[in-house]
Amino acid sequence: MKRILFTLLFAAPMLAQTVTGKFAQGESYVEPQRNAPPATSRMFIRGADGQGVDLPATGQGGMLIVVGDGHASSAKLRTPAGDSTSRSVQHVAVDADGHEVVHIDRTIAGRYHVTGIGSGTTVVAAEPDSTLTLTTTVGPLSRMPGDPLTLHATLRDGDDAIDGARVVAHLVAPDGKIGDELALASKGNGEYEATINDLPSSTNGFWSVRYDAGGFNAHGVEFARSGSNEFMNERGSARIGNVRMTVDGDTLHVTADADVLQPGRYRFDVIVASRKDANGERRGIAWGESEQTLDHGTKQLAIDIPGVRASDVFVDVRLLNLDAMGLAGRVTLEK
Repeated sequence: MKRILFTLLFAAPMLAQTVTGKFAQGESYVEPQRNAPPATSRMFIRGADGQGVDLPATGQGGMLIVVGDGHASSAKLRTPAGDSTSRSVQHVAVDADGHEVVHIDRTIAGRYHVTGIGSGTTVVAAEPDSTLTLTTTVGPLSRMPGDPLTLHATLRDGDDAIDGARVVAHLVAPDGKIGDELALASKGNGEYEATINDLPSSTNGFWSVRYDAGGFNAHGVEFARSGSNEFMNERGSARIGNVRMTVDGDTLHVTADADVLQPGRYRFDVIVASRKDANGERRGIAWGESEQTLDHGTKQLAIDIPGVRASDVFVDVRLLNLDAMGLAGRVTLEK
């Protein structure tokens, strides 16, 4: 399955011919996710100022603290109880440059304080045993020009939702430039969301979304969490629409209109699958792809795929820009 999908997405047909094929009998077909896969985090990131950095711990297990300024051998840790030394705290040198990991076997709920590190030092703290999680996603995963972008975060402490937290995000462009802070509004039940219509720039490529959350759980214990997702800001080289399909005998005929903004090499892809069964799954039936050079303006695309019955047909139609290696458009239809 993975090999077939990889071929469909990235491998150009030989000599620009139309190529068709069939899925193996009973092989499942999974539609691409609309949003980035959810990412769950039990860690957070802090930047030290001249006074060090505070690290809130939930007291739900151990903590790993990574100090990354190259002078970590001088890092000192003070516990919420005010202790500066403890047998439960171990310092482990990571490399010859002085980077260090501080391991706490069992934390106390409260703020740990790290000093002896330079201003601006990045400190990463992880609580791998904690039940308090930040789960984030962004959508659409493949964003076309003009599409709104939705940032979503979920805060849970085990089965308990965490409301009233402060959740913010920053968009990071492919060149590493970080955008302004964006606040996510509470939607209730531990859900937070923000929708934006425009990115800080029109730069194409993979963008990152960095999330930071902080607040208190139902027991009044302070926490912090950070997370991240990525999405592709597509070039917008063409648009696809007016997709139509008919079945003649055992051949599926698919046509579509392409509004080409940037002339170049494109590939018209069609994947045929069954309707969803009782378990919500689809079975792959057949596929076809046709590469062609398209000029500026509206063009009609067409492809015939044999071996398709008239009933129970779902089609996933895509137009790929082969010059820029990006998705120009996608439409799904069900007969």
